[in-house]
Amino acid sequence: MDDLPVQKGLVRLPPGSEQIVDADEEVFILYSNKSTPTPSNEPRGLGYVDSRTDILTLEFELKAPSDTGTSSKAKRNTTKIRDRIVEVQLAQDKTALRSRTGDTGSVVWKASVDFAQMVLQQHHANSPASLFDERLKDANVLELGAGTGLLSIALAPLVGHYKATDMAPLVPLIRKNLVLNFPGWPKQGVRNVSVDDLNWETLHSTPLRRRAELFPAPAAPFDIILVVDCIYHPSLLPPLLATIEHVSTPGTTAVLVMMELRAEDVMREFLAGWLALGGGAWEIWRIDTDGAAMLGKDQPYAIPPVANHPRATPSKPHAPPAPPPLMSHAKPPRSPSSSYQKPRAAKSAVRHGQRTRDRRDADNEYPHMVKKAYRFRPGTVALREIRSYQKSTEHLIRKLPFQRLVREIAQDYMPACRFQSTALEALQEAAEQYLVGLFEDTQACALHAKRVTIFQRDMMLARRLRGDIIYG
Repeated sequence: MDDLPVQKGLVRLPPGSEQIVDADEEVFILYSNKSTPTPSNEPRGLGYVDSRTDILTLEFELKAPSDTGTSSKAKRNTTKIRDRIVEVQLAQDKTALRSRTGDTGSVVWKASVDFAQMVLQQHHANSPASLFDERLKDANVLELGAGTGLLSIALAPLVGHYKATDMAPLVPLIRKNLVLNFPGWPKQGVRNVSVDDLNWETLHSTPLRRRAELFPAPAAPFDIILVVDCIYHPSLLPPLLATIEHVSTPGTTAVLVMMELRAEDVMREFLAGWLALGGGAWEIWRIDTDGAAMLGKDQPYAIPPVANHPRATPSKPHAPPAPPPLMSHAKPPRSPSSSYQKPRAAKSAVRHGQRTRDRRDADNEYPHMVKKAYRFRPGTVALREIRSYQKSTEHLIRKLPFQRLVREIAQDYMPACRFQSTALEALQEAAEQYLVGLFEDTQACALHAKRVTIFQRDMMLARRLRGDIIYG
């Protein structure tokens, strides 16, 4: 690549950036550089900042540009730039990190902090080597897997509109952090930030022609899509690639992916899938991380490919007119006036066949990425559920069935008996406490017999030891 930066949409590829053409070769280069000892190539653990703090305070130190090697005119333009510190407060859901689905996004990860520091520093110093050009102030930005919403808070003042997306359980956390840093949001102060839930797996399993119902196309196409430290599990790669292709616009959208080098196989599978997406129509670059490039320091874990999507997609209303692609499975929708109402029995059969064809079409998009559902080892899911129930304070028995049982038993002794809601709550609390204790003692009896599986005789022995059963 030449010494001059290459423009890809709103993104400037700094000198030293290389286009990725082979996944195996790229993975070899990345992990070879990682094994080379450098001052900043130090262990980072899992990659989160602090998983034990409820409110995390981050400070971004933005330094003024140095005057070394600059002309007098450039010095006059930078005299008003001073060092400053940007402080961001983020609420974390530390208990969710090990208790529910989507828990990895409930804490702050170091990759997001490094990316925010880089963008803020380049913007503050008006660096000519900035990753984004001057059109960033009017850009429409979409973030996939926003987590705690750090980037939406740090970058919202720099862009035209910022949409943060993640799974539904994490949306309240993002909104809470926006209100924490922007008082009065969304009605006052910073109003160019919006939050929406977007589940990649749900979108991937939805037929092509119905995906617009889950995530409609925006009025203006997205200029930049950010995916920061979201690549860690192989089962999420096909849904992520399907989501990237759905929300991108040909010739307009630039996708930036930044990740930590964890599993080599996951990295190779992601790059291979991205290169083959859309019949190889994507152009992917590895941005140089040396000097004043991606992070302004040697960080071998950061690999942010920038991809332009040149293939037109007729199903998106904001896409420019283009001939249909060679592999297009979606048929044009029929107008309501021309729809034909079939008999009820035949309609069910047609719907079943249509779902089968739509599912097959969705899988054919990624023939090399179709994998069997991940199967956990025996006992893994059970232990996860046990930890979840131990942390929860909710009832283990559903309220209405328990109340019906109580009323049914009470009718045998007092037909006109009526219960207050608090009395039913107390009965359910006592019943659940008794049952949990009984099963704990039953498990102890099974372990005493050098077994893991509980038998009926274990429960009978536990009840006898507790005094519930008295033998004459």
